[in-house]
Amino acid sequence: MNAGAPNPYKGLFRYTAEDESRFFGREQEVKDVIEMVQAKPLVTLYGESGTGKTSLIHAKLFPELNRKYFFTVYIRINFTDKKTPLQQVREIMNAELKKFSQEAQPPHFEETATLLESASNTCLFGGLVKPVLFFDQFEELFTLGPKHQSRQELTEFVEQLSDLVEVRSGKVAATGKSAMTTDELTRNALNFRTVISLRQDYVGYLDDLKFDLPSLLYGKYHLKKFTIAQAREAIRGPLRDQQVAGGEPAGIQLSVENVGLIVRQMGVSSALISESLSDEGAPAAKPYASSSIIDPTLLSLFCYEVFNKVQAVLQKAVSPDATSVGPDYNAVFREVITSANVEDTIGQYYEKHLAHLQLLKEAIEAQLINDDGKRLLVPLATFSEKSGIAKSAVENLIQESALLKDYGDNDKKEIEIVHDQVAKYVLLSKKKRDAAQAAAGFAAKVRKRALVSTGVFSLVALIAVGIYVIYQRGQYNVIALRDSNSALETKLDNTQNELRQQQEAASTLSQKVTILNKEFEAKIGAANQRFDAIRRSDANLQRTLQDTIALLKKRNVNLKLKNSGLTNQVMEKDRMIKIFKASLEMSGKDNTYLNHRADSLQRRANTYAEEIKKLRADTETPRPSPEQVRRPTASETGSSPLLNKSNSGTGNKTKQSPKKN
Repeated sequence: MNAGAPNPYKGLFRYTAEDESRFFGREQEVKDVIEMVQAKPLVTLYGESGTGKTSLIHAKLFPELNRKYFFTVYIRINFTDKKTPLQQVREIMNAELKKFSQEAQPPHFEETATLLESASNTCLFGGLVKPVLFFDQFEELFTLGPKHQSRQELTEFVEQLSDLVEVRSGKVAATGKSAMTTDELTRNALNFRTVISLRQDYVGYLDDLKFDLPSLLYGKYHLKKFTIAQAREAIRGPLRDQQVAGGEPAGIQLSVENVGLIVRQMGVSSALISESLSDEGAPAAKPYASSSIIDPTLLSLFCYEVFNKVQAVLQKAVSPDATSVGPDYNAVFREVITSANVEDTIGQYYEKHLAHLQLLKEAIEAQLINDDGKRLLVPLATFSEKSGIAKSAVENLIQESALLKDYGDNDKKEIEIVHDQVAKYVLLSKKKRDAAQAAAGFAAKVRKRALVSTGVFSLVALIAVGIYVIYQRGQYNVIALRDSNSALETKLDNTQNELRQQQEAASTLSQKVTILNKEFEAKIGAANQRFDAIRRSDANLQRTLQDTIALLKKRNVNLKLKNSGLTNQVMEKDRMIKIFKASLEMSGKDNTYLNHRADSLQRRANTYAEEIKKLRADTETPRPSPEQVRRPTASETGSSPLLNKSNSGTGNKTKQSPKKN
């Protein structure tokens, strides 16, 4: 190991694309997120503060996606800027497209066009390269957006972003502004992918957008803290692949023992470490070995400071021309690690960068944290005005130490403490300073009282001297002087008694101050114990949550199977209903035919019945005798013989009717 080698860890600083070779521990997360980007139009990446979302995006996701023919664009909207969010998105896209595209006239996001229209007209290398838009620090939409942007501008941004994600190409086709067909517009827009990154505290705010962005419900990925195995890779990887001055890998293989010591400093029990790591440093088959319990930012800061201390030891131990200390470097690491702890490391880092900036330190402790230890987001202008510290001094501290991080730009920039663990030390420093000021004030009061008592004693002494002089000058007033002297002696005794009482009170107060300091230290120790207990409880809760999630997944599979069975039953019933309806229709047709046939048969039966009646009538009619038959002449009837015959028959029938009656 070269004693002058650069520090392979980043500390509180974020990783960039240039740091890909020393970014370790997130291999599985990178694989999962890339698979989601390939399969889904929208991915929501969320996690606690300090889990390294921005570092993951720049150091791993961008290089990997670029190698898979994705065009990655990093977008962090400055909601404090005078420009609207949509204007900023268009400017960033045009700048990145100009750098990426090799065409004489690259695709352009027009000012008057919506994001979907511009995306629909953007085709990179015939559609082989797909754009991915990364909206980082998306929680600023809910924190800074309402303060500095109008409601209409924010609503328009959300609507256009949702149209782009959900590919509502019908809107573009309806405008008639594009010469492409609806299919062409849809195909180009479908190539776009969107990734939203935000802190876990603000994931609930996305529920207000789920009606415009239904894809929010399906593409969430939780970036958790490091497991022990991931921490091992994050510790050993940068050292193993570090380059020395000559360009050759240093090949530093940190021992498993040293890795375990560092993990122990992160608050993990020794038993869990020994059972979670094998002799070769690989994770053992334990259910709790996959628990996410190690803060990546704190781990990076601790390793950063440990490496600096190791470098200092090596520089003293070896000559400037030496390039290695042989096999003893693990012993140096072990010595440095065992003599340090996370809390002291944070405190030393904090005090080192603010050692000559006492006013800035007091301003940070007074304005950027409350009495409960919660970080506060404060405008830089307000911070500078209240403390009297130039803005440039604050910005230099951000660049040199990363103890603070800023949001926004220009006059609307806002600042806050970088991490919750740093905030805890800031609160502790604030309380120590307040306690020291209170003790100094109390000591000043005690000194003031002592001075007053000394003045009274001096006055009494002067009075006694005066009495003695008067006694020497005149013996004629000896009795009066004796009485006066006796009274003065009594007052002197009383004054001395009061002085002794005040001194005793001062001693009692001093003892109380000592007791209070001990109680304060005891409370701090108890608070640290409670914090450790809470951290262990949090790990147990996380394991319980994972078990619950696994159980819910099993129940979800059973519900899907039941749902599939019910669906088959419903389909079978639908088929039976269709068959029944078809039978009813056929029955209706058959009934119509039968009714028609019955009517025809009924008519025929009626016809037969009438013919039978006629035949019966003809059979029952009586025939006249030859004598009763007389043929009238044509002159008598004035009609034809047939008519007369009919009439005579009728007449005869009439004549015989009475006989029947």
